Amino acid sequence: MAAKKEPHSRLERWHIGLQIVQAAATAIALALGAWWFIEQRQTYPHAQLTQAVNVVPVAKGLIAVEVEVQFQNTGKMLIKLTRATVKVQEVSADPYGYAELATKNGDDYWKAERPVQTPDPRQFNQAELRWPLLKQFDDDKIDYRIEPGETDVLVFTFLLTCDEDLHMVRVASDIHKPKEGKVDFAWKTRAFADVSNACSGKGPNNAD
Repeated sequence: MAAKKEPHSRLERWHIGLQIVQAAATAIALALGAWWFIEQRQTYPHAQLTQAVNVVPVAKGLIAVEVEVQFQNTGKMLIKLTRATVKVQEVSADPYGYAELATKNGDDYWKAERPVQTPDPRQFNQAELRWPLLKQFDDDKIDYRIEPGETDVLVFTFLLTCDEDLHMVRVASDIHKPKEGKVDFAWKTRAFADVSNACSGKGPNNAD
């Protein structure tokens, strides 16, 4: 009677064992890679921004637009802020032809250029409309140090004169991240604010 054949030869068992070891090594390597990536990302600054815009009358035809940017350090490292850019923009169809821009679609819309000559002719910065600029704060020498878990408030006050066409403003705040080489990134927050009541002397306007 022929001898009963073993389910697997020694060579086959070695091969199966090697496959199991390789699979386990791959799983461990993937887990270590994911852990390393998460740990590395923890060394990057992380933050959350909220913005409040308060508009109050100061004198006849004069208002103050005060911007409060609340900066919360949600990461695990100290964040040193050295630069902020805050723009107060007028919500107006002129002088950049927004009524005509609204009739366009596709690339004709997103890649449109301003009908008047400006240093930067683009209507959009990526997908963000470039509203007419009223005033701007841009300083690379601010000094804020926010510890992990802490929150600080950056305050910017703009005085504006009223005219019959000024009804709404937009505030665009960029709090620049610590530089990585020559790359400049920023945490961003945006808000619209109605200034009509303050300009008419009726009272303050607030926008969160």
